[in-house]
Order: sequence, then C-alpha cells, then structure tokens
Amino acid sequence: MSVYETIRGFLVGDSTVAGIVGARVSPLVRAQDEAVPAVVLVLLAVQPFTTLVDPPDLNSNVVQVNCWASTHDAAQTLSSACRDALETAGLVMRGQAERYEPTVDEYLVSLEFLIWT
Repeated sequence: MSVYETIRGFLVGDSTVAGIVGARVSPLVRAQDEAVPAVVLVLLAVQPFTTLVDPPDLNSNVVQVNCWASTHDAAQTLSSACRDALETAGLVMRGQAERYEPTVDEYLVSLEFLIWT
C-alpha cells in the first residue's frame, strides 16, 4: 500500500473528516471542478532508514496534508479534524502553515506529518 493510500484511508475512515470532505482526498492535485472543502496529499520527502549492517527496510516519509476550503474558519476546522485523525493513527505532526489563494478565492491550511513505512 502506498503512503497516499495509507493516509487517505486514515482520513476518509475518520467520521469527522469524512463528514466534512466525503471522499474528496486526493494525491498531488485536486480536480479543477472538485468542490471544497477537500484535502490534497503531497509526498515531500522519503528517506531510507539505514544502518551500518543491513540494507534499509524502513523509510521516513514527510507528507503534506493540504486542507482547502472556501473560508479561513472552514480550512481551520478541516485541518483540526485531519490532525486529530492522523495523530490518533500514530503519525507525528511536524508543522503547519496557512495561506489564501486569490486566484481561486480559497483558503489553505497545510499540515506536515511524518510517517514510517
């Protein structure tokens, strides 16, 4: 199972997140005609966990969870639900950033998580 499938499963399997976005959780891009709120997942980095003796069999993955909505409050609410779902699943949050995207009149809250695979 890919990192995208794993994280998507955690999010759409959470009743609070699913109540906000339904199944609108996708990797890399959101379809142009897809409504908000929605979540877009981006794999930022993969680093093998290496030892001096054995080849790597574990990866550290940094994933950005982009929470898009039509208002700042809605983006905040969605990001809080995503954070709760992913932290409950054992992922570690590393940071958060926010911005407004005037070209589409939408708000974004980006969460960065670490997941081992």
